[in-house]
Amino acid sequence: MKSRLLLSLCLILTACASSHQGPILREDQVKNHPEVRVRHLEGDLNTTEDDFALIQGPEGSYTYLTSNRSGGAGRQDLYYARAPLTAILTNQYGNFTSVDGINTSENEGCATFTPDGHTMIFSAGGRSDGLGSSDLYQAELINGKWQNVRNLTALNTTSWESQPSLSSDGRTLYFVSDRPGGYGGQDIYVSTRVGDNWTTPQNLGPIINSAGMEASPFIAADGRTLYFSSNGRPGLGGYDVYVSHNVGGVWSTPEDAGTPINSTGDDLFYTAELGTQHAFVASNRSGTLGGLDVFSVEPNPFAPGGVTIVKGVVRDAFTKQPLAADITITDLKTNEEVARFRSADSTGDYLVVLQPGQTYSITGQAEGYLFYSDVYQVVNERNVTIQHDIDLNPTLTGKTRLLVFFDFNSSQLKRESFPELDRAVSLMKKNPEMTVTVAGYTDSIGTPAFNQKLSEARAHSVQEYLISHGIQAGRVQAVGYGENNPVATNSTDEGRALNRRVEFQARMNK
Repeated sequence: MKSRLLLSLCLILTACASSHQGPILREDQVKNHPEVRVRHLEGDLNTTEDDFALIQGPEGSYTYLTSNRSGGAGRQDLYYARAPLTAILTNQYGNFTSVDGINTSENEGCATFTPDGHTMIFSAGGRSDGLGSSDLYQAELINGKWQNVRNLTALNTTSWESQPSLSSDGRTLYFVSDRPGGYGGQDIYVSTRVGDNWTTPQNLGPIINSAGMEASPFIAADGRTLYFSSNGRPGLGGYDVYVSHNVGGVWSTPEDAGTPINSTGDDLFYTAELGTQHAFVASNRSGTLGGLDVFSVEPNPFAPGGVTIVKGVVRDAFTKQPLAADITITDLKTNEEVARFRSADSTGDYLVVLQPGQTYSITGQAEGYLFYSDVYQVVNERNVTIQHDIDLNPTLTGKTRLLVFFDFNSSQLKRESFPELDRAVSLMKKNPEMTVTVAGYTDSIGTPAFNQKLSEARAHSVQEYLISHGIQAGRVQAVGYGENNPVATNSTDEGRALNRRVEFQARMNK
């Protein structure tokens, strides 16, 4: 019996192979991946209703799912389990629970999260502030509860918007809409966050979008690998999974994921787990409990490019208590702020994904504390995880290293220094009672007299920058200590690099 197409909040819920609008292929006409195992997942994950859109939630310790199972607040709801995605693979996650603060008597689903996990973008329909049949909404995680739910009006129309996917830096959002002007029934669109606002969504174009229906985009952690489903391309039937790569700003011709990932049924919501070879797909192929079920894909034959993951805890430098702090990621080559988020309220945990080929600063800032920055140069395109805690000093007695850059044997500030120095200017303007000492240090290469002179010149360069940007001269003292007071050994390149530094010592004069 043929099923008619039902527009659901997050996807077309039921579709048989006859709904495929592109040419129907035989299995021997698509690439087979014999090394791949597609496995139906057990436990509370799958039910006799539709279960799909599995994704990692806040802090890497929660997994979110969209489901039409009974017992929810509405027809389609968001659920979560207190476990990471890896626990889903081994059925060690307990139960999925309805998400308070998000679910209503209407439809909710398809969540995506900012890097810190504190902001969720999801789909919802039937709300009083809705513009169309389904809109994109944002919510904030405050003290463990989802609050401040608001319509993202800049992204929505009187049509249908759903299935959002955020890039790993939280700056680029992909989603699906059936608004007029597309290439087919549903197209994939993209918008970029500038400050707190989103740009006007742009259609991803005819390379990605077909005359049929595109669905369930997922942008991988590398920011260049896009998984999505379509029924408008040559495929096995229903919706098939496709993969495209962004090279130099241009999307490649989508590649059919082949078998066993695709089937003659509907295959949607393909997601790649960060830093692993695991992936997940939702499908109504034979062997499900009913409707769409979630399957694991191991290994992922379309693994994205490698990234560097930096994670840790923001703490008080003296008490070691965790802090909720603002984390800023800056591209030091362009001086562009590429991400801003917060460490967890209760644990101080943070996690950021960095792309290869770039040099970044990661800065932690909290009210009543001096900021602290570190620099990361990501060279290799491979998955690396770095554990790095950030200790912040109270402003009253605070001292921090300024992330400033000079050429060899030079005291002229390089432009990579400007974001850090601008933070110092902003801090001093917010605290007019603050005075600071800028202290320059060198490594032990060179004569003591030369190093003393160089350290003084570098400290004066920082002093001059602060004064030229509106700080009164009497509030900034510059001193040089040459090669004295090393913080590391001078017998290695790494140690000497740590010793070549400029420190910022703050005092509050009340």
